[in-house]
Amino acid sequence: MTIAAQLADFGINVGFIRFAAEYEKTDRRKAERLHKLALLAKAAGAGAVCLLGLALSSRIAQLFHDEGRAGLYRMAFAGSAGVALWGYIQAALRARQLFRRYACLTLAFNLFRFGAIVWLWRSRTLGLESALYAMALAPIAAFVLSFLFIPTAFISSKGSADETKRILRDLAGFSKWVMLSTLATMLLMRTDLFMLKAMASEIETGLYGSASTLAQIFPVITGALTTVLLPTVSALDSAAGRRRYLGYMGKLALAAAIACAAATLAAGPLVRLLLGGAYAAGIPVLRTLIVALSLGLVVNPVAFLFYARKAPHLLSLLNCLQLCLNVALNAVLIPRFGAQGAAISTLTVHCLAAGYVAGFARAWIRE
Repeated sequence: MTIAAQLADFGINVGFIRFAAEYEKTDRRKAERLHKLALLAKAAGAGAVCLLGLALSSRIAQLFHDEGRAGLYRMAFAGSAGVALWGYIQAALRARQLFRRYACLTLAFNLFRFGAIVWLWRSRTLGLESALYAMALAPIAAFVLSFLFIPTAFISSKGSADETKRILRDLAGFSKWVMLSTLATMLLMRTDLFMLKAMASEIETGLYGSASTLAQIFPVITGALTTVLLPTVSALDSAAGRRRYLGYMGKLALAAAIACAAATLAAGPLVRLLLGGAYAAGIPVLRTLIVALSLGLVVNPVAFLFYARKAPHLLSLLNCLQLCLNVALNAVLIPRFGAQGAAISTLTVHCLAAGYVAGFARAWIRE
């Protein structure tokens, strides 16, 4: 369901936030028009993916030798439309920098989903089918109810045909590169485990999976940072503003280095405490992943400057290079080093990203 929703997004959310932040400073009426057009584009994309998924559900079920659950695949694709539309609400709040409202609605949505699962469990009706129905219906309900809490003046916004074409052209031209980045990143996040399952033992796969789960604290923090920073960075339209931002990122890099060092030292006791001594072999894997993922605390926020400079194609190029390098390194390192080989591959592609972004950042500082 989540993957289908990401495909239905077509990169619109990021492009929407980027241009909305710019228009809010220069032309408020145009910004409201963008909010309306982004909603229509999201609805069209969600509807197209949903209908395509409904038509292909039986074939997908056959592909996974799961013909008896074709109905569940249909429900998942129907739910993906709700997830995509709920994503629009979140993007709209971020674009307007209404972060408190964003946090409250997101928390309420997650509590609602959790409450639905608890209710199903207490009523002894919890199962794969009932849980999927709850997960599919929750974002649809959240999307509809959210209009009680967000600015709705954009619904009645109007503009000329030429203006509409220009806005859609800018949005589509930007979003296609974001979509490519999203696809490359989705594959990159899953390549290690897929290749470990194919090329290493179950023990190695389990060690890597456990270590990766423990290291996810860094992507979570990175996600929180980028949620706030994307609309802010998108509005940076001067070289001086970008240089100030990079100065803040230098301070963030110091904090990230300290956090990385502390987490690396704590990796051994943490694994033994949470997973037991049987997973001690995964400690080097966890430490390698901590170093790799901590780089994202700085690299991802700095990479947003590609969006501010209307150069998303450069970020797409980086993500595609990372994916290709990750596959190549995994093919060489996993047969020899197992889980640690996959972790080294992950660290290498993150170092590539750091070097790539740092090279552009250096040029931006000199502007």
